[in-house]
Amino acid sequence: MTTDEAKELVFSTLDKVFQDNKNKGLISIYLWGSIATPDFDPESSDIDAVGILSDAANFDEMDKMRDWLPKVEPKLKRLQINFFHLSELKGGAVRSRLARLHDAEQAVFDFPYWIYVVGRKFQPGDFPAVASAQVLKHQVALTKTKMGWAVSGEYGAAGLEYFCKGLAWLCYDIHKLSAPLGPFSWKNLQYEATNETKELVGELLALKSKRWDPRVIRAKMPYLLETARKLTTTYRA
Repeated sequence: MTTDEAKELVFSTLDKVFQDNKNKGLISIYLWGSIATPDFDPESSDIDAVGILSDAANFDEMDKMRDWLPKVEPKLKRLQINFFHLSELKGGAVRSRLARLHDAEQAVFDFPYWIYVVGRKFQPGDFPAVASAQVLKHQVALTKTKMGWAVSGEYGAAGLEYFCKGLAWLCYDIHKLSAPLGPFSWKNLQYEATNETKELVGELLALKSKRWDPRVIRAKMPYLLETARKLTTTYRA
């Protein structure tokens, strides 16, 4: 399946999801992550969708979609959806699970690079402006959380992968303190690497080339943990 074929199938699948749930408080659906960049590999990349909910929507009910959506289309086994309430993106109180793991301000910061799929179409100006330093603060906290997952083994191989991808986003947010704004991509991550992040980015690219093999990650864990602690200490709020 080519990238264009994958996107066409994703759009048709998510359009049906929206039509079936728009009367339950689903306002719109977007795509984010690698599918919005040249990094996307239709055979191995995750396909990350975001549903924006009204405050009246039942988050727990909508979140059940995570269990069955990857099974809807056999060719889209890596299709997943997470949800934010619109009020969270506008600076309101945290209500959704994703907002506890990926802060709403981080989502707003990345919003200009999301791909619109269906429903109400928002503009960056619909949300409060977010500075790079704010986003980095949230990423530091999230990195510490994922570091805990990697150390405890709570999520197994997935936890190790989450930790590594979190380190990549940490580097991205560090770069954005000085580099021009733009979507996350591994190419840009390597191009924008600083003396502080260059070695880590190289290690993460090598792990990505191994498709996040947990055995390889575990062998690199002492270095990854040491570097994560150093960066989160340097950039803590």
